[in-house]
Amino acid sequence: MSASNNYLKFMLLMALLAVKPAVLMAQLDNYELVWSDEFNYRGLPDSAKWEFETVGNALGWGNNELQKYTRNNEDNAFVSKGSLAIKVIQKDGEVTSARLSTKANWKYGRVEVKAKMPRGKGVWGAVWMLPSKWSLANGKPEGEIDIVEHVGYLQDSVYHSVHTTTHDFKQYIANTSPSLVESCVDKYHVYAVEWYDDEIRFFVDKTLVYSYKQSENRKYRWAFNEPYYLIINVAVGGNWAGKEGIDYSSLPSEMLVDYVRVYQLEETSTNL
Repeated sequence: MSASNNYLKFMLLMALLAVKPAVLMAQLDNYELVWSDEFNYRGLPDSAKWEFETVGNALGWGNNELQKYTRNNEDNAFVSKGSLAIKVIQKDGEVTSARLSTKANWKYGRVEVKAKMPRGKGVWGAVWMLPSKWSLANGKPEGEIDIVEHVGYLQDSVYHSVHTTTHDFKQYIANTSPSLVESCVDKYHVYAVEWYDDEIRFFVDKTLVYSYKQSENRKYRWAFNEPYYLIINVAVGGNWAGKEGIDYSSLPSEMLVDYVRVYQLEETSTNL
């Protein structure tokens, strides 16, 4: 392991120790389940709930990613044995994967995903959210909620982030917190956010690991008072995941998702 990776490990440990232990999620007694996929079927993801995204392939999705996302291809996205698999494969010199987005969107609530991260240096698994009105043609969105991200060269770590634009709308600022989850590629863990009108809380297995609060009532600081949709994808390479290189011998690699559940407070429940 390089000295830079040792430093990253140290910083991850310090960040973990800074989190108060045993801070748990809100009780779900006051929440209503408004959307879910338990993946209790076989074949392609449910087309009533999910759609495949491929429009950014030619642009590397703005991150210089190497994979090509496919559509309705069970080699890259399939449901079996109660789980969704997003699988990266290499065939005939081409790397393919899948990027799924929900057809539903929500404003506030608790979004919960039970998942096992993909393995391999250069492989980048993510569960995240974007504004429903955003399109790739508009450039960077004004806000982004990264429930969990995992890059293969830091195998035992995951990241939780909130992205916003700066005052001049030309830069994209990440407010990020890492978590040490040593078994994240071997075991399922529950990753979740509780999203309110002035705060977003991030959880791993019911424990609060990060909180982002509204500091100013300005769009570039807080862009989270509008509906967002959910994305699940596995990328390869790119500006972040590819910085330590890519181990093609680790392919195929897959992220497994046991379920996705969206809850909202009963008095404000709205599934747009």
